[in-house]
Amino acid sequence: MRFSCLKKESLAFIRSGLAVSCVLLAASLLAGVIAGPFSAREYKLFYIAVELYRMPLAVLLVTNIAAAITEERL
Repeated sequence: MRFSCLKKESLAFIRSGLAVSCVLLAASLLAGVIAGPFSAREYKLFYIAVELYRMPLAVLLVTNIAAAITEERL
């Protein structure tokens, strides 16, 4: 898929999805650094870091589907 031939709305979906994914990955890294080594005391923070690490893939999938639907509809 070439980005130059996308409509503005579709490109906005993809850009916003990439931005949100980068923020989620940065938050995951920060939570992982704060949590430190895995322990029972830091379990909740470690679990949050793992979930923040998994979320960007779902965000990118949803935004790409939205961009494809927008591209077809407009």
